[in-house]
Amino acid sequence: MTWFKKNRNDFENPTEPLPVEPPGKVEPMEPVKKLDVNPRQKGMNSLLKGSRLNGDVIINCDLELSGDVVGNIYSKDDSSVFIKGTCKGNIETLKGQVGIEGELLEGNIKAGGDVTITGKFSGGTVKAGGKCYINGEFSGSVEAHEIEIGPLGIVDGNLSFQETISIGRGAKVQGSLIRLEPAAPVIQVPSKPVSIEDLDLAA
Repeated sequence: MTWFKKNRNDFENPTEPLPVEPPGKVEPMEPVKKLDVNPRQKGMNSLLKGSRLNGDVIINCDLELSGDVVGNIYSKDDSSVFIKGTCKGNIETLKGQVGIEGELLEGNIKAGGDVTITGKFSGGTVKAGGKCYINGEFSGSVEAHEIEIGPLGIVDGNLSFQETISIGRGAKVQGSLIRLEPAAPVIQVPSKPVSIEDLDLAA
């Protein structure tokens, strides 16, 4: 076997210059693609499973609850609340939605948007500005624009609706169905202008 040995000077003082590419047209770099981030997901708060919170909660972005909360949850804007753990208290959101995959015990729900119950709701009142979908265990009363009960729904309570109600095959419903009258529009009538002749100035 033949070994090739280079002198040290070959590295320190190379006899051949390194090849240099001649200057030419510079190719533009591809623009960086922007990530499509959903701001609602970006602003999501979460309480992890195994965590426990005692006291009221006021939120200004979406909340996903996988732990346990004993207290009320409030939102004054369009934030939504998703319960995957347990909550003992009221949930109120002005324009957001509420989803119950876990349990809501001894509390009420008031939402400007839709309410979805696929877990367990016990002993309270649900008021939804949109649609209320029940495909779990429900005991209480509902007041919504539209009510839909899925095939896994077990409902015991009063169901009040404005537009439609639908019950899937296999669902178990016990209680009363009430059709609400739509709220009458409020019409403001301008007051009659009063002239000076109508005033009693004799006093």
